[in-house]
Amino acid sequence: MKALRPLNRLSAVAAALCLATTSLAMAQLDTTPPSAAITSPVPASTLSGRTLGTISGTAADDIGVASVELKIARVSDGKFWGGVAGWSATAVVLPASFDVGLGTWTATGQTPWLVAGDYTITVTAKDAAGNATPASATVTMPLPAAAFISGNLVIPNAATQVQSSGLSWDGSKLVGAALTTGSIYKRAFRWSEAGGFETLADLTGGTAYSEPYAMSADGGMMVGFASSTDSVLLDGAGVEAARWTGPATVAGIGDISHVVTGDPFNSRLFAVSANGAVAAGFGSYKHTDNTTRLMPVRWTAGGGFEELGDLPGGGLSGDSRGVSGDGSIVVGYSNAAPDVIGTSRAQGFRWTQATGIEGLPDAAKSFPGPAVDRKSVAYGISADGSTIVGYFSEGRESTIVSGNVVERRTHAVRWTAAGAEKLGQLTYSTYYSIARAVSGDGKVVVGMASLGSGVYDAFIWREGMGIFSIKGLLAPRFDMSKIELTDATAVSADGYTVTGKGNGPFGEFIWVATLPPVPLLPPDPVVPPGEMLTATATFTPKITFAETYVESVKTTTESFDGETSTFREVVGAGTNSATLVACMAGINLTTSDGSTEVLVVIGSFI
Repeated sequence: MKALRPLNRLSAVAAALCLATTSLAMAQLDTTPPSAAITSPVPASTLSGRTLGTISGTAADDIGVASVELKIARVSDGKFWGGVAGWSATAVVLPASFDVGLGTWTATGQTPWLVAGDYTITVTAKDAAGNATPASATVTMPLPAAAFISGNLVIPNAATQVQSSGLSWDGSKLVGAALTTGSIYKRAFRWSEAGGFETLADLTGGTAYSEPYAMSADGGMMVGFASSTDSVLLDGAGVEAARWTGPATVAGIGDISHVVTGDPFNSRLFAVSANGAVAAGFGSYKHTDNTTRLMPVRWTAGGGFEELGDLPGGGLSGDSRGVSGDGSIVVGYSNAAPDVIGTSRAQGFRWTQATGIEGLPDAAKSFPGPAVDRKSVAYGISADGSTIVGYFSEGRESTIVSGNVVERRTHAVRWTAAGAEKLGQLTYSTYYSIARAVSGDGKVVVGMASLGSGVYDAFIWREGMGIFSIKGLLAPRFDMSKIELTDATAVSADGYTVTGKGNGPFGEFIWVATLPPVPLLPPDPVVPPGEMLTATATFTPKITFAETYVESVKTTTESFDGETSTFREVVGAGTNSATLVACMAGINLTTSDGSTEVLVVIGSFI
């Protein structure tokens, strides 16, 4: 009997070919596509929280599911979500993980923050034979909630210094600073409607002084500056850039590399990327003339400070103020070559790794004849990187006296690929407005404008609609008679929630408002002198009042189209009592006579 021989090379190749042919035949015989379904979010549901939340579902196949892919489309314009890249006109396939044992899939990429509207999620399950079955679900993000009311902020030192600096992308959290008991310097805090005010930790060894300026998309990480062992506090200078990863956890991140040994740090961070890994601000250094100069910087968790340079012809000084959502674009201002008068001028810039620092174009002049002493500053950039905001300022040549411009106009500006666009003024008697912040898609801008005589008013500008006083938008619904909203400093990614600073009988206060997508009552049109006014309709709200008095608190109930709003005011309760204004029914207020509690007072109405 012959012994069995091992397979030779030819036999092995034949066996492999047979196996491949069998597998191919089996694949060709598989014509049944997998099934797929979306379970979260629930199809045809109305969302909450400004996000899609967890996107997940089920998939099954008689042989096996090979892959799961999904797409997210915005119905209003047909664009697709591309993760960090934002919204795209071309379809973008997003990743999803599939659990074979459970037969479930879950989206693994970054999901978008949503503005009001409909969104379609399409999931496609594929098997090894290439069979595919798409399933889709359309969900709706409603307009913002009917009210956004904050809690109390205790400011013992007469409520004279408060600051609201940044918002999370969904507008639910803000960062700012305020005076605290026994201190002459501001202390950093984080606020949320759910958690109230949380004091942020100080750096070791410094004076109790800190100010945060921005927060990550989810509000979990904050950047700013604080006093530390390595800084000397001199009128707000000599502080160290700081990064908070929670209220109790803070780290100083030093200064730029060529700070002279022994010199105090003077570095600050004013902006941060969506995930908190990239920040922008300035570092300082001693110039050859022995003066301290500021250098715009970009900071990364892995690489530390990166100096961005300066524009040609300037004085080697500048500051970074904004960063795109993915951290790739930085904006701010740098000293540049002078414009007719002076030794240099501030000019807004845009920086990327590929292009380096580039000056932003000037806006069109508004003076007859040559414009002189032009200046610009970029304060913010949209998350998608498409839009930069700030201001452009120009002087009238005929008003130069002893080398100084007497007449100047300052315009809130939006820079896009099309150039610099002036956003307008709330009154053209002063020509002074500044854009502070911009929504994620660049279509909503907020800031402040002068009304003359030292009075300032917070504004919101919407693409296709123009500029509006925020106080004016809220006045038809809420009692704004005793307060001024002097500045709007930050806006949520969807452009609905705004925060800023104001003044009232109780001193300075911080406000948060969720604004309607269209004006409640269109204000009188504001146009430059000499332009034609168009006729507008007038509207008079139908309001009835019922007043009651309880101890030293005056309560006014207002009925408006079947809904009730309640306003409470402390009356005759001493010089330190606060005037409190609350909006919407069901808000339970408590006041303490003799304290300087300040209630953040703005609500919203859709």
